[in-house]
Amino acid sequence: MNLFKRGIGLILLGLLTACSPAGSVVSPLPPASGTPSPLASPTVVPPTVTLYLFSGRPDPVWILTAEQTATFTERLAALPAGTPQAEPEGLGYRGLALQLADQTIRLFNAAVRVEQNGQVRWLADPHQALALWLLATGEPAIGQDLVAMIQRELEAEPPALAFYLLARSGSAAEVASTPPALLPRAAQPFLTLNDVLTYTQATHTLTITPEAWQRLATLEVPVNGLPFVLYVRGEPIYAGALWTPVSSLSYDGVTMLWPSALTETLRLDLGYPGPAFFTGDDPRADPRLLQVLTEAGKLH
Repeated sequence: MNLFKRGIGLILLGLLTACSPAGSVVSPLPPASGTPSPLASPTVVPPTVTLYLFSGRPDPVWILTAEQTATFTERLAALPAGTPQAEPEGLGYRGLALQLADQTIRLFNAAVRVEQNGQVRWLADPHQALALWLLATGEPAIGQDLVAMIQRELEAEPPALAFYLLARSGSAAEVASTPPALLPRAAQPFLTLNDVLTYTQATHTLTITPEAWQRLATLEVPVNGLPFVLYVRGEPIYAGALWTPVSSLSYDGVTMLWPSALTETLRLDLGYPGPAFFTGDDPRADPRLLQVLTEAGKLH
């Protein structure tokens, strides 16, 4: 019986050898202990840049060279500390991202968010210099025209004074306790310094152009308010809400009553329906705001 089993085994081994490709060796044994399997090797992710731009189709992606990666790392290490900001939403350019080893780095609005091993730190990117450099590395992949278009947007000076609605809907009460920098603003302001003719400091009343008045007339303000954020030279100053006089709700914040009873005049008030409903410090006399208005000759 043993001779019979041995004979069968030799026959099977001969068949396997005959059916295998020339030069190959068939071995039923697993890899030797301590020898790693190629399938078990960790996947190495190259330094990948994503340009957040499109909606409905994939965003542009490209890979940094070793030299570019080293340059980026040096520039990143030289950035000063920054403060948290809300990531841009909506359509159009919304910043860049770089997946670098175990770091995920987001660049937007002159801010840099670095996430590593579950920890997040914020850096400042003055004049968006690092973002502009990183964008330029993508020219071979995405084309000179697209790079130039976004460069012009990044290099443009922010409005000296601008009121923005939020990028997504929400009641004024929901955003009242949120720092202005963390509120995602719309891509374009609904009111800028160019729309303001005069600003009376004693009453915080704005006289605006007829063209701005007609533009504001298209806004629909719900009874729970339409939140806004005031920016001065690209820096968030304070948040508030457009408010309708037919609302029966109260609000603890800065209000801009709409529609206004005074033609082409807007007033920034504290609280609704009156100042008794406002708590905290009055942000309307911020020195940065008053300086811009003074320089423009519009403060009275």
